[in-house]
Amino acid sequence: MIVIKPVWFIALLQTVHQATCQQCQQETVGDLTWPKASGGENVTVQCGGTGEGEAIRLCKSSGIWHSDINYTGCTSQVLEDLYIRTWNASSNVTTLEEISRELEVETNGGGNFYSGQLAQCVQILQVILNAGALNTLSGTVDTTVADSLIKNVLDAADNLLNAELFASMWSNIHQYKDGELFLTFLQDLEGFGENVTSYLIRVNHQPLKLSFMQTTHFKSIYEVLLDTSIDVSHGFPSPFTTNVTIPRSVLPSSPSDPAKNISIATLVFASTVRELFPNQTHNSRILVDDRNISSLFVSCNIYPQPTTPFQDFVEIRTPNKNVLPNSTCSYLQYNDTESVWKKDLKLCEKPVFHIEDNTVTCKCKHLTTFAVIGSYNTRGVLPNGILVSMVFYLVITAATFCLVLYANRNFDSDRASLVLCFLATLFTGHLTLVTGIYAIDNKDACRAVALLLYYFQLSYSFWMLAQSVQLVLKVTYKTVETGTVAQFCALGWITPLFVVASMAGLDLEPYGRGNHCAIPLSNGVIFALIVPITLIGCTNFVCLFYAFYCIYRLKKTDRKCLAQMNIILPNIRACLIIIPLEIIEWAFTSLSIDFEFTVFDVLWALSVVIMGIFVFLFYGIGSSEVVVEYEKHFGPCCWQHKKSSAVHDSPRPGWRDEISQISQFREASSIMRDMDSIATVTGNGAVAGCSGVNNGGLEPDDVLARGKELNEPTGLTSSSLTSSFMLKTKLKVFPLRKNNNDQPAKNHHQDNPR
Repeated sequence: MIVIKPVWFIALLQTVHQATCQQCQQETVGDLTWPKASGGENVTVQCGGTGEGEAIRLCKSSGIWHSDINYTGCTSQVLEDLYIRTWNASSNVTTLEEISRELEVETNGGGNFYSGQLAQCVQILQVILNAGALNTLSGTVDTTVADSLIKNVLDAADNLLNAELFASMWSNIHQYKDGELFLTFLQDLEGFGENVTSYLIRVNHQPLKLSFMQTTHFKSIYEVLLDTSIDVSHGFPSPFTTNVTIPRSVLPSSPSDPAKNISIATLVFASTVRELFPNQTHNSRILVDDRNISSLFVSCNIYPQPTTPFQDFVEIRTPNKNVLPNSTCSYLQYNDTESVWKKDLKLCEKPVFHIEDNTVTCKCKHLTTFAVIGSYNTRGVLPNGILVSMVFYLVITAATFCLVLYANRNFDSDRASLVLCFLATLFTGHLTLVTGIYAIDNKDACRAVALLLYYFQLSYSFWMLAQSVQLVLKVTYKTVETGTVAQFCALGWITPLFVVASMAGLDLEPYGRGNHCAIPLSNGVIFALIVPITLIGCTNFVCLFYAFYCIYRLKKTDRKCLAQMNIILPNIRACLIIIPLEIIEWAFTSLSIDFEFTVFDVLWALSVVIMGIFVFLFYGIGSSEVVVEYEKHFGPCCWQHKKSSAVHDSPRPGWRDEISQISQFREASSIMRDMDSIATVTGNGAVAGCSGVNNGGLEPDDVLARGKELNEPTGLTSSSLTSSFMLKTKLKVFPLRKNNNDQPAKNHHQDNPR
C-alpha cells in the first residue's frame, strides 16, 4: 500500500489545478512584461522608466489578461520629495515659486509618465493653489516673484489639462484611485482666481492677462476694476472665441471708495478638458462627453464674492459644438453628492443658440462655472417592459370604452356617460405619456407634453370626484336620477384647465426642461400637482364613505328604498378601488421617469397592468349596462349572482328600471288588497313608498297595463282593478307630472257599480 504524503498530495492538487484552470500567457504592454499567470490572479510587476513601485493587472478566470492596468502605484521619488517641500514651504512665496517652476518642467510631457506620477503632480499643485501665499503679500513687496508664481502655477495646470497626453492617465486614476480628483483640482483652480484678484487689489496691480503665457487649454483674465460706471466685457480670441459681459449693476456704485474696488477673474476652458472628466463607469457624480455638453466651460468670479443674486443677467457667449436636445445653462456644484451639474431653471434663462456662427449664449444672475448641458444621463425611450404594459393598458382601456359605449349607445345612463368620459381621459393621457415623454428633441413640443401630462393627471382626479359626487347625490335623494352630464364635464375637463393655465402663467420654465417631458420631482412646481391630487383624493374618500353610511342607514330607516339603492354599491366599490390604484400608478410613473431605477420600472409596469385589469372588471364587464346588454342577447351572466335587471341603473331622468317598476306596483297592489276593496276615493289615504322618490315618472296607462299583468297571476281579475284603485294609484303612488310627448290616456276599464 502506497501512502500519499502531504507534500505529494499538495503537488497533485497543483497539477490538477494547472491542468483544469485557464492561464494567461506572457504579454508585453509598453515597457512592462507580464509573466504567465493563473486565471483569477492579480499580477504585479515593477514599473519601468522613471516610475517606482508596482503596477497591477488581473488575469481573468477565462485565461485572458484584463485590458486595464492599474498604474496608480507607479510613483516617483523626485515628486515625493517635491511634495514634502511644498508642505514645508507653507506660504513662503519664494519657495513656492521655485517649486512651481520645477513642477512646470515635470508636467511638460517629457519622458515616461504613469498615472501615479500624475496624481502626485496634481496633489503638489493643489497644495500650492490652497496655500494662500498671495494673500500674505502687502503693497510694498516686489511683485516679480508673485507674478512668476502665478505664471508657473497656471502653466503647470495647463499642462495637466492636456487631454492628448494625460486623458488615459486621468481615466486610470478615476478607475483605481480617486474618481473625484479631477473635480477637486478644477475647483481649486477656480478658487485660485480669487486669491489672484485679491492680491491684485492689495498691490494695486495692473490687469493680469495670461496672453503672454503659453497656455493652450484654458485662458485667464484677472483685473482690478476702478471704473464701474460701464459694463465689463472680457473677450478671448480663437479658438476660445468667448465673450463675458458683466453688467454695471452688480459692480460697486462708488468707484472713488478704494474699499469698494473689486476684481474680476475669468477662466475659459477648452473643449478638450471635458475628456478628462470621470465617466459614469467610474462611479462618479458626473458624466461628461460630447453627447451631453456642447459648449466650453466658462468660469466667472467677482472678488469679494456677492452673497445675493444679481438684478441683471451676466451674459456668456461661447462656442457650441451642436444643439443638444432640451439644453439648459447648468453650473458646477462640487459639494453635491449626487450630481455636480445642476440645472438652473430660475436664475438662468434658456440658452440661445446661434446657428450662423455655432455659438450659444447663457444669461444667469450669479457667477460660477457654466456649461450648456443637453439630455445627459437619460435613457431617451421607455424600457421594453414598461412599453409592453402601457400597450396592454391602452388596449384594455379602449376595449372597456367600446363595451360601455355599445351598451349605452343611446346615452340613456348618466353614470355610463361619466364612465365614458373618464375612460376617454385615461386613454388620451396615457397615450400622450407613451408617445411624448421623451420628445426632448423639440423644446416647444416637450413643454406642450409636460403641460398636457400635468392637465391629464389632474383631470383623472376630477373625473373620479365627479363619479363620487354623483353617487352621493343618488344616495342622498334616494333616486337613480342625478343632474346632467354637462355639469360634471365642467368639473372633469374645465377645472383642471384653469389650474394648469394658472400655474404655467406663474412659472413656465420648469415644464419640459429636464431629461424628460414631465414636471421633475425635484422642482417645486410638482407641489402644484401633489397638493390638488391629495385634496381631491381625500374629498373622494369622504364622499364614498358618506355614501356607504347612507346606504347603511337605509337598512334601518327606509328599507323600501334599499333595493334600488343597492345598485349603487358596485359603483362605490369601483371608485374606492380605482382611486388609490390611479394615485399609486402616477407615483411609480413619476419615480421611474425621474430616477430611472429598475425597481421603480418594475413597480410602474405592475401598477399599469393591475390598473388596466381592474378598470376592465369594474367599468367593463361589471357595468350594469354591459350586463343588461349581454343578458338581452345571451341570457343570464355567469359572473352575476342575481338577475342583472335587479341592479340595472336608470338610464335617464324620469325612468325606472323594470325591477323598480315591478316592486312599486306590487307595493301599490298590496296596499289596495289590504284596504277595503269597495272604498271610494276620499283623498285622505296615505300610501307607503320610498320617500324622496318621484316614482320614476310612470304614467297611469303604464301602471294599468303593468297592473293587469302582475295582478292576474295572484288571483285577481281585471274587474278587481276598480276605478277607486286607479284613482288612488294616480294620486298617491304615481303623482301626475306634465309630459308633452304622452298622448291622453284612454279609459279601457269601466267602473263596476256595487
